[in-house]
Amino acid sequence: AYSMQAWNGMTVDQALQLRQGEAARKAVELDPQLALAHARLSQFYYETGDFKNADEHHRQAVALDPDDPLVLSHRGSDALSQGDITGALALQQYAAEIDPLNSVTRQNLGMLLMASGQLDEALSEYRAVMDLRSDAGPDIEIEIARILTLQGRYEEARSAAGLLPSGKYRDHA
Repeated sequence: AYSMQAWNGMTVDQALQLRQGEAARKAVELDPQLALAHARLSQFYYETGDFKNADEHHRQAVALDPDDPLVLSHRGSDALSQGDITGALALQQYAAEIDPLNSVTRQNLGMLLMASGQLDEALSEYRAVMDLRSDAGPDIEIEIARILTLQGRYEEARSAAGLLPSGKYRDHA
């Protein structure tokens, strides 16, 4: 939660980011065998540029529970950063199979499907996110409009863009 709050805007809230690190370190201290704690601490270190510690805690998370949905998503991010979109997509699909009600996992899957050219599947995932989270709003609606445009379904894209609030999202769409 601190990470999401810290990154909620154009700049990073340093105080919230410090709390994020404290909470993640405390989680590892309380249960060093919890993969999720190591995954969150790895995320903190990655976000603060400490890649050595990020990698160490990522490896620990994978060793403790390679099938945890968050660990799978982090593994997918690693694969993507190495240019392996096929591997990233497979890991994200597996994470979504394990935790199908996680809207963030499904949103990330939609992004990877779109990037790999699987537009119908991406559209389906983004619509699933809208069903899971009524507050998903413009961040998802703009992706739906984007996919419809890429598919040449311009009238549907125009209708989808019309659902966006006035301003930057609608202007972009």
